[in-house]
Amino acid sequence: MDIQEYSEVERLKAEVILLSSQMATNILEIGQRLTDIREKVKHGDWDAWVETNLPFSKRWANQYIRAYKEFGNSSSHLPAKKMFLLLDLPEEQREPFIQQPHELPSGETKTINEMSTREIQAEIKARKEAEKKTKELERQLADLQNRPEPEPRIIEREVIPPEAQRQISEAKATANQLNKVSDENKRLKLELEALKSNSIDDRLSMEAKVSTFTGRIKEFIRQMSPLGYLGQEVMRTSPKAQKDYENSIKALEKWCQDMRDAMIRPKENKIIEAEVIQ
Repeated sequence: MDIQEYSEVERLKAEVILLSSQMATNILEIGQRLTDIREKVKHGDWDAWVETNLPFSKRWANQYIRAYKEFGNSSSHLPAKKMFLLLDLPEEQREPFIQQPHELPSGETKTINEMSTREIQAEIKARKEAEKKTKELERQLADLQNRPEPEPRIIEREVIPPEAQRQISEAKATANQLNKVSDENKRLKLELEALKSNSIDDRLSMEAKVSTFTGRIKEFIRQMSPLGYLGQEVMRTSPKAQKDYENSIKALEKWCQDMRDAMIRPKENKIIEAEVIQ
């Protein structure tokens, strides 16, 4: 670079070092200056220049530049840690993620400014896992749709030995399992069509609600596990207590069955009612 460019780079470098020691809100300005420097430094010399001239690594320098390019035109003012976390999201999801409130597994609803960095990491991870699961379901469905139909086989009538009978029984069991898989694929196809007809935000919001539901079920099981000994001791209680115990178990089983039915037949819009055991 010539003397004028060298002088300009030195001025920008001094500003970068100064800004990096100040509040996190300056990261966009740091990124802007580093972007200008990288354009002026000779091609191929960027890594060496960062290592020699800056008080942070090349990785952080590139993060500053990326933050400036991604958030330079955004109206949102976020702390540095949260801004860097959001770089893991696709660009089209980032602004809705910042603007919308988020329902956490604990049941709380928070804005991004109220969420901790750990909560933001968990929410981003949940979104990625949901997208990964959707892609895997699409792949499984495509594989099954492309699988060729088995050719029919003609079996001559003959006395079937016991071992062959066992193999036939296993084949029938396998066929039944394949029928179940086919039904499951149809259900998955309906789910995928429903997911594609909704916006990404609506879908991920539902994933968050399902995550909250499963979290509360796990918490219920954790709290009730220490009472497992009651199954052995209940016979020592009065007939009324035994009846209450039995009714409670039946009510719980019915509720679980209703939840399964509602999941398999969502179009019925069935309302799940839980009997309160007095």
